[in-house]
Amino acid sequence: MNVDVAILGGGPGGYVAGLWLAKAGVSTCLIEGHKVGGTCLNYGCIPTKAYYHYASLIHKMEKHREMGIDFSDLSIDFSRIKEDKDNTVSDLVSGVETLLKKNNVHLISGYGSMTDDHHIEVITSDGPISVTAEYIIIATGSEPVLPPIKGIQDGLDTGFVLTSKEILGQDELPKNLLIIGGGVIGMEFAGIMAAMGSHVTVVEACESILPSFNKELVKRYKPLAKKQGIHIVTSSKVVEIDTSLGQVTYTDKKGDHILSCDKVLCAVGRQPVLEGFGLDKLSQSIDNGHQILVDDHMKTAIDHIYSIGDVNGLSLLAHSASKQGIIAGGRIITSLGKDNMDFYKNQSVKGFSEFAIPKVAFLIPEMAEVSLPIQGEGDVGKFMNRSNGMAMATHERDGFVKVEYNNEYDGLVYMGILGEAASEMIHGGVHSIDHRTSYEELISSVFGHPSLSESVHEALLDIQKKSIHQV
Repeated sequence: MNVDVAILGGGPGGYVAGLWLAKAGVSTCLIEGHKVGGTCLNYGCIPTKAYYHYASLIHKMEKHREMGIDFSDLSIDFSRIKEDKDNTVSDLVSGVETLLKKNNVHLISGYGSMTDDHHIEVITSDGPISVTAEYIIIATGSEPVLPPIKGIQDGLDTGFVLTSKEILGQDELPKNLLIIGGGVIGMEFAGIMAAMGSHVTVVEACESILPSFNKELVKRYKPLAKKQGIHIVTSSKVVEIDTSLGQVTYTDKKGDHILSCDKVLCAVGRQPVLEGFGLDKLSQSIDNGHQILVDDHMKTAIDHIYSIGDVNGLSLLAHSASKQGIIAGGRIITSLGKDNMDFYKNQSVKGFSEFAIPKVAFLIPEMAEVSLPIQGEGDVGKFMNRSNGMAMATHERDGFVKVEYNNEYDGLVYMGILGEAASEMIHGGVHSIDHRTSYEELISSVFGHPSLSESVHEALLDIQKKSIHQV
């Protein structure tokens, strides 16, 4: 098979790149050894948010008991929740496959490995297929990090220890769940499992959970997690897992401690997948042993080979992978020229570093932020949800909005939101940072009333101490 572009990996980076290229008339094949959608759709973003939906609903029901709505007979049929999650994932996988077919992206189901700079050998159930491509995009994703803890491999072999993939396949909720790692993955599962009835303990090696988020957002979230029954242990390290006894030993400055549990979730992070697809067969090295090295348009040291998504280590987020797929696809489209240039007639291909990338943690309540790495201090504005009319009316009073405006840069450089619908509200900040909206423009817009988004407007006004409803 001869194509303009061959893509290794069908996750949110790979399949988006394939669709983008195909829409421009570029002949494209997508090689995927498992299911399209990658970790995100099959074992990450989508199935966890399906569970999160139910967890959040349960939390709201419990919270509204005191408001006169009695859910005394509330019961949870986890098997039906799991079935709904599985159906959602299946529907979305089928949807992506349909999109690929309708846009003439040739999907090859098999494991591909590069044999040189232009050729890929794909092992399929029907035998090997050879692909020759003018351009190659590597989008092989990432895998869970397994720390060197005594007994962890035995735990994985017996099913006592789970990664973020295996826990989504469990048929029953663990009564007692110990989570190693208090980052986004660990804390999302902590909130989900606690809401559904598990007793959850999180052991984090750093001084605080969610170390990648603004400290003030995390500080205000911690007591909310405690109210949900999530026990958090920080500055502590798990040193041993005893599968036979169902115990985990962790150590802190006071010494060793032993906890009993039904399951252990290892959620200490993810790492790029660099093995098994022929990096060693290329004419020159394009990785540093930890990640594939790329420029701002996702091009590697080999001009016609690009790398997108988790495997290049720039930003291990699904939406980052999709954006990188569009960036790489755009650069290839312009390189190919001919009729394909019409697709980019009124567009420029900006580099990845030129975009503001939001981070979202689906906690209860949600946490989201977006920032620009600008030197120098800016003016900060804040607004508490307890002073927002919609938050008061709907009893979503936990949380706040924090913004920062840098006068020297003359633009918004940070927005952080803790609270209901933070994952949706943050995109106003993304747009404002991306387009360097002036302060006057930021505060002049009219926000609908009543709405949670009014907290954003009030926080922006607070930058100059002009907040109207600030208590």
